[in-house]
Amino acid sequence: RRDLLVQGLATGEIRSSSQAALATCALLESVASAPDWRTASVLLRRIKLVGGSVVRKSPGSLCVANVVRRALLIVREEYARNLRESTSRRDDAGLQRSLGDVLAAAPRQDPRARDDRRDAELPPLREDVLDQLRALGDEVASARQTVAANAPDLIGVDSVVLTLGRSRGVAAFLGKANPREVVVVDDLGGAA
Repeated sequence: RRDLLVQGLATGEIRSSSQAALATCALLESVASAPDWRTASVLLRRIKLVGGSVVRKSPGSLCVANVVRRALLIVREEYARNLRESTSRRDDAGLQRSLGDVLAAAPRQDPRARDDRRDAELPPLREDVLDQLRALGDEVASARQTVAANAPDLIGVDSVVLTLGRSRGVAAFLGKANPREVVVVDDLGGAA
């Protein structure tokens, strides 16, 4: 899949940033759905390896790098959330202690409480990461409509808009905003 994404970006088969972002989401979802990782640190390394190679081979595609960064953030956040939940469940399962016992006891340091290595095995992590990556794909797929829906609040009816190049996303946005005039400058500097 990685090679197909890089090839599509290189040949122009993947033309828009939304197509590139969706393809990157699908690629990273396939990386996360591989059955042979058990810890967040392994998954983070794989996403960095796969995502980094795609970014290096398509340096002009910022959306690919942004999706990779979001995927890394998702893994870190889901790991931290799962770690907190597993620690609180374990604490809740202990015996009920009196207030005096709690105040007199020295603070316990759970070795997993601050786990920067992210190497604890947390069974729900895989499904939680996959759910969040799917949600990221859905967010990317609907981004154009979401942004366009906010256009009337951002651009006044009497506005004159200057934009560089043509884009379906910009056209959808400006179509909803309905400014007085739109000037599109092409890549060579001429106005259209």
